[in-house]
This record gives sequence, structure tokens and C-alpha cells, in this order.
Amino acid sequence: MLKTLGATMLARDWFGELRWKVTCIAKVEEVIKAMRLKVGAHGQKFDAIGKGGGSDVSDAAIAIAEAEIKLDEMRAKVEPEIETATAVLYGLSGRGGLAKQRCSADTDCILGYYVMGMSWHEVACEMVKPDSRDAEQWCKRRAYRALAALDEYDWRELINS
Repeated sequence: MLKTLGATMLARDWFGELRWKVTCIAKVEEVIKAMRLKVGAHGQKFDAIGKGGGSDVSDAAIAIAEAEIKLDEMRAKVEPEIETATAVLYGLSGRGGLAKQRCSADTDCILGYYVMGMSWHEVACEMVKPDSRDAEQWCKRRAYRALAALDEYDWRELINS
């Protein structure tokens, strides 16, 4: 169990919260992309501008700029958690962590679903043959078992292994 802010948290809960944050970021990215397409600003990144009266296009540009600022703030908040998760799974060296203690396929399933925000189907396509009948269930079982095992480890030791 992870001890954080004086409380204990199960690995599955901690990684679940991380997944929620990562998928929220992906949704905001999609909204910004749709906003850009609507105003025809395909690759342009807007700078923050003050609010004021203006055309629909300038109002849209302001809304996009504000959404991009919010997105940058969201990314900045979640990046340390992503780094921690990756270090727990693979160690600071990239050759340790939970992957060293268990099969790396277990940690790869956790990484794909919880840290990268992929669907179980996408994880299965990365891990095993996409046409395999039970590929998604296989990935889920591996990840759930690894998360349960993770509760038995001191995360600091995994990070430094």
C-alpha cells in the first residue's frame, strides 16, 4: 500500500486516479482539437489574450487559448505522478521496479491502461495478437494481479531498484 499524506491507498486506487487524470487530459486535447478545426486554426497555438468584445473568431481564439492554458496546468500537475508510476513499474534505471520483481508483461499492461490511458483493447493489441479472443481479459488479469502484488512492496525500494 502506498502511504501518502498520512493515509494508505491501494495501488489499484492510486493508479486508477492517475488513469482518470490522464484520460481527462486526453479529452481536453480532443476538445481543443475540435475547437481549432471549427475556427480553421489547425496547427496554430494561441497565446493568452485578454477578454474583450470581438468577433466570433477572436472569441473562439480566446477560448482556445484559455483551454490550452488549462491543459498545460493539468499536464504540469500530473507529470510528477506519471514519473512516479513509471519509476515504480520500471525503476529509475528502467530495468528495475515491479518489472524486475514480476513479469514485465504485468507492468506493461499497467503502463498502457493506467499510465498511458489506453483502452484494454489497445493494450491487448500492443501486448498480444489483436485477434486473440481473450487478449483483453489476459491483460486485465495480469494488471490486476500485479497491482495486488504492488501493495506488498515498499514503493521507494521499487523506484530505487
